[in-house]
Amino acid sequence: MVQVVTRLFRTYFVDGRNVGDLAVLEDVAAADGLDRAKVRAFLQSDKGRAEVMASTREAKAQQINGVPHYVFSDSYALTGGQSVQVFEQVLRARARQELRAAAAKL
Repeated sequence: MVQVVTRLFRTYFVDGRNVGDLAVLEDVAAADGLDRAKVRAFLQSDKGRAEVMASTREAKAQQINGVPHYVFSDSYALTGGQSVQVFEQVLRARARQELRAAAAKL
């Protein structure tokens, strides 16, 4: 599955193809050995719809409104492209919080 996802990213970002086009999705799937007819049937069905809708509801409940979106330890979140420095700040803050919690238990 990771190979299909990687190929989808490449198809869109490098090759500039429309991954919303069913034929393009079939090409991507076929390149990774998936059956075109089965892929088309799945994509034209409602299979997986409930899972996607549940995931969308969960994202909205967590106020996720952009991609990429990173959540650290269920307490820190970053949305959108961020610099290395921002990630370092979040990770350092999380580390300090964990150290304080551990010290409080002593």
